[in-house]
Amino acid sequence: MSYFQKQLLCCTLSLLLILSSCTLLSFYYKKELGELQTLCRALPPDLSDQEQVYREVVFLEDNLKKAGTSLAFFINYDQLNSAYLAAATLKRAVLQGDEREYARAAVCLDEAIGTLLRFEAFSLKTLI
Repeated sequence: MSYFQKQLLCCTLSLLLILSSCTLLSFYYKKELGELQTLCRALPPDLSDQEQVYREVVFLEDNLKKAGTSLAFFINYDQLNSAYLAAATLKRAVLQGDEREYARAAVCLDEAIGTLLRFEAFSLKTLI
C-alpha cells in the first residue's frame, strides 16, 4: 500500500468515526429528551396531591438539568434555557398551589422539550 492510500484510508476511517459518533449521540439525546417529554406529559392535570406532584416536578427538573449539561454543547443555549425556565416556573407554581400557572407552565415545558427534540434531530448542521 502506498503512502497516499494509507492517508486516504486513515482520513476515511476518521470521517466515518466522527459521523457514527455524531449519529449515536443524536439518537441517545433524542431518546433522553423523548423520555423527558413523556414524563412531562404524564404529570397530573391538577394539584390535588400537591406533594406527589412536587416530587414528580423535581424529578423532571433534575433529569432535565442532567440531560442539559451535555446537551448545551450541541443545542442552542437559548432553547435549553427556556426549558430550564419553564421547569422552574412549573416548580414554583406547584409550591404556590396555583392551578392555572401550573397548567400553563406544564404546556410551556412540554413545548420547550419538543423544541429541543426537534433541534436534536440528526442533520448536516449537527454533523458540522
